[in-house]
Amino acid sequence: MFAFLVRTSLQSRLIVLIVAGILVGYGLVAQHELALDVFPDLDKGLVTIVTEAHGLAPEEVETLVTTPIEAAMGGVAGMVRVRTSSSTGLSIIYVEFDWGIDVYRARQLVAERLALAQDQVPDDVTPLMMPISSYMGEILLVAMSGEK
Repeated sequence: MFAFLVRTSLQSRLIVLIVAGILVGYGLVAQHELALDVFPDLDKGLVTIVTEAHGLAPEEVETLVTTPIEAAMGGVAGMVRVRTSSSTGLSIIYVEFDWGIDVYRARQLVAERLALAQDQVPDDVTPLMMPISSYMGEILLVAMSGEK
């Protein structure tokens, strides 16, 4: 099949050149019609939940705060994955949705589940949804540490 294509192309060089020229011309015209944006629109729904749990060790934060909220987020419509981070007195939960989902709908779904999870966390702990932000913040994450 490939040998036939090569043989036919070599025998009909003029037709191949005309078709290639048409394709190049179409590409040049289409290039000028493309939208140019410095920061592309990244519409992946990302809802961040931050919970402060003063005085709790990372293991306690994981057990008492992060795990119940993470479990409550399971099965949310359109959700792709849940990422969590627990540290001393702080729980951060990232709920990621499919590309193109309405971020306000995603936040509403998370808020409904968060209200259900409120009864499962300690009384002095209040999970909060962070303001809507761009997904561009997830492109580069740098952490530094030192001995001092």
